[in-house]
Amino acid sequence: MPPLRAEPILAVRCHLGEGPLWHPKERCLYWCDIEAGELHRWTPGGEDHRAWAVARQLGGFTFQADGSMLLFCEEGRVRRFRGAEATEFASLPGDPPPGRFNDVSADPAGGVICGTMPRDGRLGTLYRLSADRRFQVLATEVGCSNGIGFSPGGDRMYFVDSPLRRLDVWDFDPTAGSASNRRPLADFADLPGVPDGLTVDAEGCLWVAFWDGGAVWRLSPDGQRLASVEVPTRRPTSVAIGGPDGRTAYVTSYGGPAQDPDDPLAGLLFAFPAGVEGKPELLSSVETQA
Repeated sequence: MPPLRAEPILAVRCHLGEGPLWHPKERCLYWCDIEAGELHRWTPGGEDHRAWAVARQLGGFTFQADGSMLLFCEEGRVRRFRGAEATEFASLPGDPPPGRFNDVSADPAGGVICGTMPRDGRLGTLYRLSADRRFQVLATEVGCSNGIGFSPGGDRMYFVDSPLRRLDVWDFDPTAGSASNRRPLADFADLPGVPDGLTVDAEGCLWVAFWDGGAVWRLSPDGQRLASVEVPTRRPTSVAIGGPDGRTAYVTSYGGPAQDPDDPLAGLLFAFPAGVEGKPELLSSVETQA
């Protein structure tokens, strides 16, 4: 693959842009601004950009099979979003409340893998929210939950705990919704920055954004580095592949609470030709009615 560089494509600046997902039916891109508590939607090729204030902090979201969305918010709260209305239906137990969610992904069994941030001296936890609204602990002592994704066959789950500077893989049972046998897949100690969000393409390769590294790396399913893409901002946060051609990569980024004159493109949305189709986003099917 020849050298690539992502370019800014939308003049909308986020404090902490994250979690982009391509919606194949609506043919648009969704992402969140975590610190602003906003959900964004944009249709490529047009001026159709919208943002909804849905939470104090919005750590991630999924598309539901019924056409709604699930929002993973501050203090471990989960809301259903439909028709521009957000209704809380589940939350993590805890006193004091847990940290906010950070990075989530629907899984092949219709549940959601969701991690929390450290808070008040306590590290985060990685959970699975099942279709019947039960939270199961997958990992504790998590420094910063990021980069959750699945292989095209649904039998492998990927996960990044950013401070470890590595990508791990789990065996996943797409029928039972169970994850096991966590092990390192790729180590990034020699690269600038730390691994953040990721996506998996149709060939099973992974695209990982590097916070403080100004780059996105493509990895083979066995963790070998295949290519890097320059992103002209210090802190790209995550990646999605979709677009009208199905082969465009979109990259979110951190903008900070104020414009940084040394990083003028911080917080914008970027794009580059991935050269491969994205894997269709998984849909959650979590029961939201009591």
